[in-house]
Formats: sequence, C-alpha cells, structure tokens
Amino acid sequence: MDMRIDSDLVRSERERRAWSQEHLASVTGLGLRTITRIETTGRASHESVKALASVFHIEVAALKAPKYEAMTAPIHIRWIRKVGLALITPVQLIDRRDSAKTNIIRLTITFFFLGASISCYLLGMKAGIALFLIAAIVFELIFYYRLVYRSEPYA
Repeated sequence: MDMRIDSDLVRSERERRAWSQEHLASVTGLGLRTITRIETTGRASHESVKALASVFHIEVAALKAPKYEAMTAPIHIRWIRKVGLALITPVQLIDRRDSAKTNIIRLTITFFFLGASISCYLLGMKAGIALFLIAAIVFELIFYYRLVYRSEPYA
C-alpha cells in the first residue's frame, strides 16, 4: 500500500548529505527507479519509507506529507480549504503587530464568508458560492491594504 511522503524532505536530506540517488538507493537497499519515483511523486510503500527513515535517522512520521493527510476529503472541500489558506496566509505573514482580538475578528468574518460559500455549494446555489468567495477575497484584500498602508495599528 502506497503512502504519501514529503518528497522535498527526502530530496533535501539526500542533498544535505551530498548523496546521489544511486548512493541513496544502495544504502537503503531500494532500486534507483524507486528513489526517483519517491522524489518525483511523493508516493512510497511503507517498507521504502521505513528504509529511508532508518538511513536518514528520522522518524517515519516525519517523512509523512502533512499536506496530503486530508486527501480523503471531497474535492470541493479541499478547494475551499486551499482558497481559505490563500486568503489568510499572506496577511498573517505581516500581521504580527495587530492584537489578537483584531485577528480573531478578521478570521471570524473571513470564515463566515467561506462557510456561507460552502453552504451555497451544498444547496446548489452557484451564484451564492461566487458571491461569498468574492466577499471573502475583497474583505481580506481591504484588510491587507489597510494593514500595509496604515499609520497607526488597530486597537
């Protein structure tokens, strides 16, 4: 059974040790094509993951790809999560000077819009989906603009 692992971590651990893919294949006992596939697709058998973790002296859980744990969710839920992260992440990178209260209020409003969009999707109201997603994007952009160009922080 294949599992998803962090292929970037495997590649960076290999390169940190200045190993070629051939060398990694020989020390793990795996084939070169297996190492290439793991670094390309991020899919590996449990035995391959255990061999990599043993060679890199890290836990098997550290190799698991956290971004793929929720791959069992329906596609529309995964896309809504991606949209939510795309809306929130840029603001949070520079949002350190705001109070926790301001951040909680902002996140509450944004997630209200995203929740309303999900509800519209489940009810089959296509216009509502677009309306609430646009409202969430506009709200975050306004907040981002005020955050970047304001002279005094919010209370």
